[in-house]
Parts: sequence; structure tokens; C-alpha cells
Amino acid sequence: MGRHFDAAFLGRIRADLATRSLEELAEVQKRGSGLLPSPRTAGDTTADFVYNPVTPCRIINTLLAGGPIAAGTTRSFRVTGTNFSAQGGTAGNCNVPVGATGAVINFVAVAPAGAGDLRYTPFGIPVPTASFLNYVNSGIPNDNVANGMTFPICNPATTTCTSDFTIQADVSGTDVVADVQGFFRRVTLTAPVKSVTFNQVALNGFTCVNHSQITIVAPSAGFVTVRGDAEVQLNHTTGTTTEVVPILGATATACSTTVSGNFFVSMSGSAPSGTYFFETSSSGRFAVAAGSNTFFLNALQTSGATGSGVIFSGGLEAVFTPN
Repeated sequence: MGRHFDAAFLGRIRADLATRSLEELAEVQKRGSGLLPSPRTAGDTTADFVYNPVTPCRIINTLLAGGPIAAGTTRSFRVTGTNFSAQGGTAGNCNVPVGATGAVINFVAVAPAGAGDLRYTPFGIPVPTASFLNYVNSGIPNDNVANGMTFPICNPATTTCTSDFTIQADVSGTDVVADVQGFFRRVTLTAPVKSVTFNQVALNGFTCVNHSQITIVAPSAGFVTVRGDAEVQLNHTTGTTTEVVPILGATATACSTTVSGNFFVSMSGSAPSGTYFFETSSSGRFAVAAGSNTFFLNALQTSGATGSGVIFSGGLEAVFTPN
């Protein structure tokens, strides 16, 4: 294109392209413009974050629960999930799902004891030196100070999030009221394609063998679509029928042939004797809970006890989508 790109940009482009399927890369080449395939979902950014507004909902009211945050102390709160009554908020659902990693929150410092500020950090991360809200005690009744902005919150994909964020009051304590107005969540999550060399295990008789696996950390409940590619060698003898199926499963010994997208590799008894190679794919869609989920590419010889098959190599890809 006759232009130079900075190293960070090139690194991001290369990292993205490395996660794409051959079909997506072919789309880029066919289009002839742009360095990246079309976004996987509407609104994707480089991190696949999409903003989801919610009806403003009270998550914190220390006037009703907990009392003022004292000067020099911290207190942790939730914004995801349901029932915020322990924080003085609504007892219902504010519609911010576990797995969101950012939220738009409006905070109000109510009746501060004196001049001071509030500092914010995602749960589990040290409190910064910068404040997001400064307040004074003017002596005027109901002279409260508010500030609303987008805040990062604890990421359950990387951290054990018993709370979502932590607030620290400095210099003087204050009561705090807060309402959530929206959240950000990554709508797709792709595990890097795992290129593997499978165990070259002869499949003599009716056997089920685990050859490779891939793990993806789901930020919330949803679905994972997994695809596996393999090259199968069949050592065929005339008069026998040899069939091998690559199968995806959620356990190392899952060899049910009912998962959508499995392809049989089969040689009939009338075919000439010899060694045959096939490239096959297997894919499936699995309901998952939040957290780490591992999927296995297995192989099953479904018939042909006198024949044998060997799976040589392949790759696995997993893509998460929320409910």
C-alpha cells in the first residue's frame, strides 16, 4: 500500500489475523481492501466490546446499608448479578450480567464530613492515586456532588471476583449513592487456534482415543462453537469396511457420534487394498457455564475391526458467544 505502520498496529493486525479461519482470510484477499475481515458481530471493536444501556438502577445507597465510607478506608461493591439490598440498592435485577467488564455508573457523594475525594478501582487491583470525584462540606443542606463515567470492573475470566469494584474515601468520609446506566461486554471470545500433532495411535477395532484439546475461558454463561480439523489415514484391506470419525466432546472420552458436523471417513469392502488419506472436520456447539471450559478432539473407529486408522494432525478453534 506504500505506507508504513507503527509496530503496535502491525502487532495487533497480525495477532487478529492469526486467529482467523482460512475462510475469513480468503474473504480479506477476495475483497482486496482493508487488512482485517469484517467484524464478527455488529459493534465489535478490537476487544469486541459492545455497550448495552439499561434502565438506571440503584446499586449502592450507604445511607440505607453500611453507613458512610470513612476517610482512608475502602469498601467493595457489586454491579453485576441481582439483589443489591445488602448495599442499600434495589432488591431486584439491574440487568448487568456477570461477565461484563465495564459499566457506566453515576456516583453521588452525599453529605460529606468535609473536603475529600473518592477513588475507584476494579476489585482486586490496587487503588490509584487519582480521584474520580472531589467533594467539600459547604454547610448547605443537600449540597451533594455527582459524577458519572465509564468504569472497568472485575473480569471473571482472569480474576476471582467476589466483588466488582472498590471505592476509597480520602481525607474526609462520605455516604455514597450510585446508579448503573449501562455495561460493556465482549460479545464474542475466540480461543487462539491450536495447531496440534495428534498422537499417532492405530485405531484397531472399536476404540475411542483422545488426541487433542483446547480451553476457552467463558466470561459468562453462553455457548462455545468448536471446530476441529484432522487428517486421517486408513489402511484398507479389500473385503473389509473401515470407518473412522473425528468427534468433538466436552470430555476426553466423549465419543458419541451425534454431535452436529461430524464426518465419517469410510472405505467400502469393494475398494482396492491400500493406504488412503482424508482431510476431515468436526464441529459442535456446546452450552457452557462461566469459567474455564475444555473441549477434546477424539477419534472413534466405528467398524472394520481388521482395518486400522491413524489421525496425524489438525487444529482446534473455539468461539464463545453469550446467552
